[in-house]
Amino acid sequence: MTDHSLPDLMILILIAGAGRPDERAFPFPTVRSPQNGGPDVIRSRPDLDKAAEGLLRRGYLRRAKTTVRDHVWRTVRGVGDVTLHVTPSGRKAINW
Repeated sequence: MTDHSLPDLMILILIAGAGRPDERAFPFPTVRSPQNGGPDVIRSRPDLDKAAEGLLRRGYLRRAKTTVRDHVWRTVRGVGDVTLHVTPSGRKAINW
């Protein structure tokens, strides 16, 4: 069941994560977006974080503890370093 309400940036994050063998959505893909026919604009980290938080709220991503420094999305108090993984409902949202 595809979620047609997802913005392109969220879809790209899910596709990148679903395509990895361990289904990690972080590190985020390099995302370029042409705006109004102008030059490409590389999405900023805050934009990508906001999209990831929206995917977490929808249940399409989940947090998981990690020990690999390159995979740390955030450090959560009381939990430690966490990364993001695509959930089964996240794969369904993009028909993966």
